[in-house]
Amino acid sequence: MERRAIFLSLGMVFFLCLPLCVHESLEHKYHKEPRIAWERLAKKLNLSEEQEKKLEENREKQHKIMSELFKALREEQEKLHQELGKSELKREKVQPLLENIKSLQGKILEQKIEGIFAIKEILTPEQFTKFQEMTQKRMKHKGKGWHRPHRELER
Repeated sequence: MERRAIFLSLGMVFFLCLPLCVHESLEHKYHKEPRIAWERLAKKLNLSEEQEKKLEENREKQHKIMSELFKALREEQEKLHQELGKSELKREKVQPLLENIKSLQGKILEQKIEGIFAIKEILTPEQFTKFQEMTQKRMKHKGKGWHRPHRELER
């Protein structure tokens, strides 16, 4: 019975950590060449220098906030992993960690939405429409084969 509980606990930890691992692998690819991606974006959307500057400032701000949120999420997930690995597993110890994880995941989603609205304020309506189309194309192709970040920006 105890073995089953341990396997179940490890399975739950794996399930909770999976989105974080996926994010880190995508984040790694994206940050290898952010400058090239931004240059392609600027060219595709015909951005002014002022718009490029504002978008870069926004990107840096977003990156800082998201990095802090993901760091906090990793820390909470690690605490949960440690707690689930204990032989004296107690719901009272796990529940607050689970609540913190859910809260951080909500904050990450809110921050993504804030980032979209910040971009909308910088771009003209036409540029934002084109940006949305590019994003939708990327999301549409994301699940098909190997995902290449910013593929539509290369065309």
